[in-house]
Amino acid sequence: MNVLSLFIALLIVELTFIMATTSLFIFNAIELPVFATLTILGLIVVILTFTLFKLFKMIILTNKILLRVKGEKVKLKEALRKPRKRYIVFQVVSEKPLSRDEVKSIIDELIKETFGLIGSGNINAKLISYDENNMKGILRCVHSYRDAVLFALAMASVKTKDKVNIIPLKTTGTLRKAREIVKTLSID
Repeated sequence: MNVLSLFIALLIVELTFIMATTSLFIFNAIELPVFATLTILGLIVVILTFTLFKLFKMIILTNKILLRVKGEKVKLKEALRKPRKRYIVFQVVSEKPLSRDEVKSIIDELIKETFGLIGSGNINAKLISYDENNMKGILRCVHSYRDAVLFALAMASVKTKDKVNIIPLKTTGTLRKAREIVKTLSID
């Protein structure tokens, strides 16, 4: 039941009580001291009802504000939380073997050209490891930009005119799992 409708019902009952005692006094059913006592009691109950209504209203508003503050606090914690990482296991396909520095520079250029300086800063991509013999590597990025990194890696063939292709093999959330994948996976 709504708090307002509850207090309106109580107020109606109390005002009915005061009107009834007034009617009894007018028709000489009760004497003046009894009427005065009943009227004062009725007015005290009306004042208490209004006070309780205001108090309940303040409690409800306070609870709503506290819930809103808690919601904002949770959002703030999520915003300040250290971003999660994703590890992309990839394989490089090229005419000649590429060194770690060459692969790193190709990936950095791809991300900067595709998303600009600010975008590449948000992506925070870093080449964790690269095996020059198998031409497999692990690239770390922020979890919310994983798709953007995959898009940038797909642009490698366009950028290098089909001389270098970077093929993503798997994505994982831990570096240990990524290293296991590098050992077991190979492109056919």
